[in-house]
Amino acid sequence: MKKLTKLKNVNFVFLGTSLLMLGISACSSEDVLENVEQEVNYASRDETANFEMIFANEKEIAMRDFSIALVKSLNQSLQFRQIIKNEAEEAINLDPEVLIYKIKNLGTETGTVESLINSNLSGRNLYDIFEIMPTLTVLVPELPEEEFNAENWDTSTEIPAVAVRLFTSNDTPIILSDNSQHVISKEIIPAFPVVVVKENERIISNRQSNFLEIEGDPFFVGENFSFKFSSPYFSKWFLRPFFRNDQKLVDAYNFSKDIEGWQRDYIYYGIEPANPNGPYTYDYSETIGTMTTEQPQALYSKISEQTGDPFINPLIHPNHNMSHWKDGGYEFCFRVTSNSKAGAGQAQNFKFPVRADQLFELEYERGTGLLGALGYFTFKDISSKSYNPNIPTIGWNLETKATEFIITIFEEDSTEEINQSISVDSEFATNFGIDINLGISEIVKLGLKFGGSTKNTRSNSISVKKTLITDDLGDYVINFQDKVILSETVTGFGNLYPKRFYGANNGYIKFNYYPKAVQ
Repeated sequence: MKKLTKLKNVNFVFLGTSLLMLGISACSSEDVLENVEQEVNYASRDETANFEMIFANEKEIAMRDFSIALVKSLNQSLQFRQIIKNEAEEAINLDPEVLIYKIKNLGTETGTVESLINSNLSGRNLYDIFEIMPTLTVLVPELPEEEFNAENWDTSTEIPAVAVRLFTSNDTPIILSDNSQHVISKEIIPAFPVVVVKENERIISNRQSNFLEIEGDPFFVGENFSFKFSSPYFSKWFLRPFFRNDQKLVDAYNFSKDIEGWQRDYIYYGIEPANPNGPYTYDYSETIGTMTTEQPQALYSKISEQTGDPFINPLIHPNHNMSHWKDGGYEFCFRVTSNSKAGAGQAQNFKFPVRADQLFELEYERGTGLLGALGYFTFKDISSKSYNPNIPTIGWNLETKATEFIITIFEEDSTEEINQSISVDSEFATNFGIDINLGISEIVKLGLKFGGSTKNTRSNSISVKKTLITDDLGDYVINFQDKVILSETVTGFGNLYPKRFYGANNGYIKFNYYPKAVQ
């Protein structure tokens, strides 16, 4: 592995130029040629101007100033480098990230982390930056082929470069340890030690309006700021629910297959042909199961970008966007919207982390010549993998809820939320009442499916929360009557019961969503 210590100032090499030439030979349309000319002009501008111009708003300028100071501080202090490494290895939010506010009072050779960084800041201090971005974070990325990561970082000899993950561009401003400033194309992943300055997508501060709405106590309280995980699934200390293998789902399949019944009737109410009435059981919850994709390149490009802008013509940039290395893992949000008989419906967000290598099998090509003599990786090939997050959501009681849920999937790049209102049309079952033959006084579901009753249709307005910067991966309708298990296959290793996938034709995500016992 290359050791990056002091480097002389070298001229920037924009590796996209060779890719632009490929685009010219592959397509001769005026639009493509215009894009090529724009890219060549960008590549030929003064490099320092490129670096200064790429920072587009107050937060990005704050990250720029911090990054310039961070490079100098990493050069000056072995203890500071070790603090960053140790905190990244702890991975409190399940990413190798360091919340700078959390470490600001730790000691270095010359004082605290805060005093070290302040000594290298110009025109402002670290507290000024916290006021703009309380969750300022340093990521120690896991580069391909274990080129560099928190575990193998030799802090005694390796002084990393500092990259910045922007909100408004997928290209990467980067400062080498000799303080030279550059911008590298989004197709490029460094093959040398580097850390990334970014805003944390998994941690929120008490300055955010939704702080009190997030369940749980702060995991860190400082003089001016407190911090929580935006979802319990982002915490290294969260104990995930345990699910047992469930024969009841198989029984529901067997009871319903000959009469075309609803499998969830049996799962939630114990209803089958011999027992047509039954009370609701709270033992089950709809659960996000295995997720995968049939179009891995489209999904990867969609969720690895940092902006809402469309990508440049793939004929010009065949390697697409490789920005995931600056982001750590992905932050998925499944919003489950259910209409209610009582009036306004309910929308609940279920957020959880997914690493790139859990969804994708990624292959890279290694090159040299970046910024003079440094190594780099580019994208070579991608295929899909399956990952099961196993996230319980909500139970499904038709006495109070509609016969369909709407699941909206996002990959989030921010923690700032906005409120929206959506209108949902739903059907409701009305076959509920008292069955004295059961010997209980509670309300039960009367009959399979809709029983002998009519169904009601109603439209409600539902308030939902959405983060400001998200990649929208589509809406999916889940019906109570959908089959949970689709078929049975007898093998020498036992019977297999494949479950329904939603979104198979969507182009981005397909996933299981089915009841699991939670108690």
